[in-house]
Amino acid sequence: MGKASSSKKVARAARAGQSTGPSERRELGFPIAIAAVVILGVLLVAWARTQRESDAPSLTDHWHSAYGVYTCTDGEFLPPFDSEFDPDGIHSHQDGLIHIHPFGSRVTGEDALLDVFFEAMFVSLDEGLMVLPDGTELTAEGTECDGEPAVWQIARWPDAADVESDPEVVTEDLSLVSFEQDGEAFTIALAPIGADIPPPPTAAEVAEASPSLLSEGPVTDLGDGEGNVDLSGDTGTDSDPTPSTTVAGDGDPAPSTTVAGDGDPAPSTTVAGDGDPAPSTTAG
Repeated sequence: MGKASSSKKVARAARAGQSTGPSERRELGFPIAIAAVVILGVLLVAWARTQRESDAPSLTDHWHSAYGVYTCTDGEFLPPFDSEFDPDGIHSHQDGLIHIHPFGSRVTGEDALLDVFFEAMFVSLDEGLMVLPDGTELTAEGTECDGEPAVWQIARWPDAADVESDPEVVTEDLSLVSFEQDGEAFTIALAPIGADIPPPPTAAEVAEASPSLLSEGPVTDLGDGEGNVDLSGDTGTDSDPTPSTTVAGDGDPAPSTTVAGDGDPAPSTTVAGDGDPAPSTTAG
């Protein structure tokens, strides 16, 4: 019997030792699960931020960029493109500005390209040739300025208010240049590599077209709905009616004068005739 009791004690001890395994696994599993949740949360935040940045301009944005087409052969800018064709929400109004408010997701983010704008303007551009809406071809082949061969290139200023800085210059895949933020400036130039490229003439107008870029206070009137700001300074007309004056005859009651405050109607004055009592004045 003593041996049997000892065996039972040994067996119970063995079972007790085995039962600690799941408990230990549970204790380790909880912090591991917490760590996994934290890591997953960080990854989701980073992914969402990347998606938000890559989707700009989005379907809710309304950006503006200045643009101009410059040729070194005459040292001048071409007239702004004239087209009201706007299939994708990236267009112009012959104002030297590109209005960017995508109609569909296929032209948002990195797919909001200058090529979409060119298509709306009936313009084509590759590294060697620009074809204008009237069919005029401006080729780089054989074109020289100051003894240097000219090429088509695009100078981009991220901030149209800072065109004194050096622009980013793109010489390849010109139609694939994308819009990256509100208030950019682009000069599409036929000029030698390394030449000084002037900013577009409308660079100073971008801040007026995009109220979010104004630094002198909020804009209260957006004008035509395209983001064009009414800078006339007219904040509305006086809604008070014109004052009226009544001349009383004999026997008329005493005149009263009301001084209107904010929102009060216009004052009226009655001039009494003979025998009328003295006038009274009430301030509004």
